[in-house]
Amino acid sequence: MTELRCLPYGVGHADEGVCLLVQLGPYRVLLDCGLADITPLLSESQTPPADLVLCSHAHADHARGLLALHQAFPQLPIYGSEVTTQLLPLNWRSSDRQSASFCRALPWRSPVEFQEGLSAELFPAGHLPGAVAVLLTYTTPLRSYSLFYTGDFLLSNSRLVEGLPLEELRGLKPDVLIVEGTYGTARHPHRRQQENRFVDRLQQAIANQQSILLPTPTLGLGQELLMLLRSHHHFTGRDIPIWVDGTVADGCDSYLELTALLPQRRPEFCPPPTPVLGRSHPPQSASLAHQPRRDQRCPFRYHPLPCNHRLDGAADALLPVQQQSLVAAATPIGWSGQFDRVECATTDPIVIGAANPDPTQAIRG
Repeated sequence: MTELRCLPYGVGHADEGVCLLVQLGPYRVLLDCGLADITPLLSESQTPPADLVLCSHAHADHARGLLALHQAFPQLPIYGSEVTTQLLPLNWRSSDRQSASFCRALPWRSPVEFQEGLSAELFPAGHLPGAVAVLLTYTTPLRSYSLFYTGDFLLSNSRLVEGLPLEELRGLKPDVLIVEGTYGTARHPHRRQQENRFVDRLQQAIANQQSILLPTPTLGLGQELLMLLRSHHHFTGRDIPIWVDGTVADGCDSYLELTALLPQRRPEFCPPPTPVLGRSHPPQSASLAHQPRRDQRCPFRYHPLPCNHRLDGAADALLPVQQQSLVAAATPIGWSGQFDRVECATTDPIVIGAANPDPTQAIRG
């Protein structure tokens, strides 16, 4: 009897990341490696933990352990979509990014055979540019066995990606289905409705002359919020400073380089790449009254935060933001993350930073 097994090293509880080892017959495939510490994957025999690795997308909770895994086993092949291969280096310090080009690109919607009888096919998963759902197939002389892994996925379209194409998946009958269910226990409003509610909260905070801190991941939501603030009719023609954490800014740079690979469904949000204005960090004693980083045609317009300042308190209005739900809470909460300090020359700045709010903090009055 052919053996099908799944050994979870991490399933996303708390901050453990996602890392699943699946076995199809004689082959072992590692699905993602979001472990901060890859020690569980190491053995005394110094043999690789799998025959190959498939990375569903470039978010840290699915990918941060890949560099350490590659350094421990340079011969272990690691695969992802073309966009993911180019976004992965953002998970590591700039000094490590030169050695982070280890991921090999696979095509969309085309089965690739890795070893005799073992193949994989990638489907767009939404959620993040380059995110994939994977159909793994193991074929024997008697029959075929299949496993479908969604990774993190999004059914609806967003400003950066199109949703998981369910029509293309109809008729699939995998023997094993591994599905992400982070937000599967609640119904969420339509994306446009969420955006309008979110903008209304921003409007209220700005009208009260409050500063707004938006903690987001390095990739995905931070760039999408910039596009929303640039395009929404409530902000059209208004000169509202938006300060962006350096890692989110790096994500903007990467997306601009990948414009040709992003969906063309909404060209007004993804115009052709334009010349990039150089980063100009002000001196420590100066206020941040500088020109936006991007020109008018660029989908990402913002001011880069200087790397020699810290923001270690709480903003007047902290709006926690989640990937599926743009509006996660109705009340500002305390803040325990680390950001660059901003000495703003205006009374209505918006700060987008690469971090996540601590849900254990008390709600502030």
